[in-house]
Amino acid sequence: MHCERQVFAVYRRLDNGKSEGHAELEVVEKRSLQPGDIYHLLPPDGDIHAVKTISQSASVSIPLLGNDTGCIWRHQFTPESHSVRSFRSGYSNAPCKDEENYASV
Repeated sequence: MHCERQVFAVYRRLDNGKSEGHAELEVVEKRSLQPGDIYHLLPPDGDIHAVKTISQSASVSIPLLGNDTGCIWRHQFTPESHSVRSFRSGYSNAPCKDEENYASV
């Protein structure tokens, strides 16, 4: 018996991104995931996405990334409040290139 564990949603941004802190999104794909399912995200399509656990038991998603996400600026979207904020994860074992300049000052 297969049991849905997660819901995967892909969003498209509707606004032009010029209003800081604000984002209008629409869902363009929604899929139920079962244990062992794989999904692909290739920017720019799928760049704005969410994975949510919907079962009572624990679930795990393992992202396989093709770049150094520790140093690049990314965005966190909250569709319910139409908000967006920039962040860096900071998961890096070396300083980011722009931070190296500050370290030598």
